[in-house]
Amino acid sequence: MQLFDRKQFLSSLKGARDTLSKALELGEQLSTQGYQRLHFVGCGAPNRLLAFVQYWAQGKNLDLQIRTSYSAELVHYPPPDLDQHTLVLIASHSGTTGDTLEAARFLREKSCTTVALTQLADSSLAQQTDFTLAYGRTDQGYYAALMVVLAFFSSLVREQPGWDLHEPLRDSLPALPEALADVMEAENENTARIAGTLTKDRVLYLVGAGAASHVAYVFAACILMEMQWLHAISLNASEFFHGPFETIDKDTPVIVFLDESPNRPEAQRVADFCRRVTPRLTVFDSADYPLRGIRPEIRPMLSPFAADAALVRLAENLSNVRNHPLTTRRYMGKMEY
Repeated sequence: MQLFDRKQFLSSLKGARDTLSKALELGEQLSTQGYQRLHFVGCGAPNRLLAFVQYWAQGKNLDLQIRTSYSAELVHYPPPDLDQHTLVLIASHSGTTGDTLEAARFLREKSCTTVALTQLADSSLAQQTDFTLAYGRTDQGYYAALMVVLAFFSSLVREQPGWDLHEPLRDSLPALPEALADVMEAENENTARIAGTLTKDRVLYLVGAGAASHVAYVFAACILMEMQWLHAISLNASEFFHGPFETIDKDTPVIVFLDESPNRPEAQRVADFCRRVTPRLTVFDSADYPLRGIRPEIRPMLSPFAADAALVRLAENLSNVRNHPLTTRRYMGKMEY
């Protein structure tokens, strides 16, 4: 079993905590500019993280059009409204992602305002945008970017009557690293046991509902596929019974994210079905974790990341039992593509 290093984890998110005040200030500053549209741009995990924010925004009565694009799509099929009334937040952890840099250069020819979300203020991406939110060098870029973008977005829309989450979110974000660390510590032994049952599997299904479907996608594509070369299939619980459930049998490993968002009943329905047809169901339920310091009003929004934190421990233990380090790559950064 690979033990969890709490001190190192918290240290890796110190930069994000320190950047929260800057994110709040920049959001407040840009909120006075009268933008009509907010466009999120990124690849991989940053794209799904931004789509997660869009999910929560679309349930509120905001006077702001919001959309999310993959970086390459923005260049090849751009929206027609990248004008002075549009604010674009473009994200890349490394600040060197090829598709995202191309999108940033493309946006420089437009009259929209651009904000980079990345780890280093002097990165290639930061040099292409009007503003930068840099959360510092870290091996926890996913959680760091989450904290900073939520602070920025909430501050940007805080004066709009439909957004009632600013104060609880502002108060809770500094506590998120400790809350996630609690989950990771609590799941040490359980995830080591589960990892031992998955050593010979080549296919794994991950299911989440609503906002949690984005978190499930990131874990499947950016952790299990990229870092473990597993055929990890991410499914939205709302679509599970419209085809995919026919593939589930007694030998199929399934992991369900149960969060506390409005779409929880959809994920619960999937879990209930899988209990009847496969003994290889694993459920990570955010309601099982205390999430110290997270205000009750904001738990539904942050709860998918509690389940995700448990899965991070699963990935680390899985890499250990499979003797496949999470840093191993076949193609990424090693050849032209």
